[in-house]
Amino acid sequence: MSSVRSLILATVALATFPSWACAADQAPTIRTNADGPVKAAFPQQRNIEGYTLTIYAPQVRTWPEFKQFTASIAFALTPVGGAAPQYGTATVAGNTAVDLDNRIVRIDSPKVTDVTFTNPVPADYSAAVVNATTRDSLDVRLDLFLSYLAEDALPTTAPAGFNMAPPPIVVRSTPTALLFVDGEPVTFALPNSNLDMVANANWPLLRQRVSGA
Repeated sequence: MSSVRSLILATVALATFPSWACAADQAPTIRTNADGPVKAAFPQQRNIEGYTLTIYAPQVRTWPEFKQFTASIAFALTPVGGAAPQYGTATVAGNTAVDLDNRIVRIDSPKVTDVTFTNPVPADYSAAVVNATTRDSLDVRLDLFLSYLAEDALPTTAPAGFNMAPPPIVVRSTPTALLFVDGEPVTFALPNSNLDMVANANWPLLRQRVSGA
């Protein structure tokens, strides 16, 4: 279950908000801790002991009385030596201070728990995530907290028949096209050929009638 949770949150963080999204062949713009006024922008990158940690925007879970918060974060940890990044999620908590003028919420001493990777990794990877996240304050845009409050005001009971089971999720770190077929394939014949076009796919999808490929 923890692996499913990690995959879901990593996918949400990488794909849901336009400010985090990037073209498939373009690396994301990283805002580092030294960037001053844009510290609260995400993704943020931190380096410690040869590791590089990329933190994506927190998904706020609780913010009682606007003083303490808990949130889930998705991250990518690049190990020492520049090996392939490892993806995962963690829980972040701490006391908050709101800067209304700059619309920033600062967490001065964040605490990190529940570090979960999508794949088995050495134990020191989790320690690197904790150390990199907690070594400095964490600044988050106030709008992310306000979106949590708006979501919290919505009904929490799912309507009858609503499927809460997560769909299969695939993580790729290289440029990849995601093909959707809405239900069973609906095909129509292309004139003067032995090909069928799948009409309910999000990309042009052809099927050869002779071989069924």
